[in-house]
Amino acid sequence: MSETQLKVTGTFQAADNDGNHYSITEYTLFRRTTTADMALGGGEGEEIKEYKLGNGSPVRKISETEFEIVSDGIKLRLLQ
Repeated sequence: MSETQLKVTGTFQAADNDGNHYSITEYTLFRRTTTADMALGGGEGEEIKEYKLGNGSPVRKISETEFEIVSDGIKLRLLQ
């Protein structure tokens, strides 16, 4: 049997080409498997990253410095 846990693992500030600012939260879904699962061929565990704006809208990571709001395609760049 596997166990999953979702944790906030980061927050970033980003801006679009019009200068609008956004806050992006990084969530990591940790999936851990039991010894019995591994004996049956399951993986040792995995981490899946998800990104969302403050209003809950999903964001797709394009590169280390670029993201895209899934619903409308607006591109965002991380601020330094």
